Amino acid sequence: MKILAIPATNHTGGLNHQLVAYAARLLQGRATVEVVDLNDYEMPIYSPAREPQAGAGVLGTATASAKFFGAELVGSLGIGTFHNNFDAQAGELVLAEQRAEFAALVHALVVAA
Repeated sequence: MKILAIPATNHTGGLNHQLVAYAARLLQGRATVEVVDLNDYEMPIYSPAREPQAGAGVLGTATASAKFFGAELVGSLGIGTFHNNFDAQAGELVLAEQRAEFAALVHALVVAA
């Protein structure tokens, strides 16, 4: 299986890139993951500063609206403040429970396809 992953940011070292790289590592041997770098494309992208919990609103909106775009939602996971819950050095979530849930969701993508 081939998966195209789009981190949805033009910040190469940003949390979206780190999370996509983490997911790609979890799928090694089960799928080929190609990560798209938006910096390779010319487009206006703005990166406004966000409050620490701003992602919760985005996650809720994306989850609720997925069905209107024909998406089959496999699951969702809010991890709280990224920099408190993701170890950039290790490249993984800090809490074992979140690591397990994230891994299960990522692997469910392969099963659902």
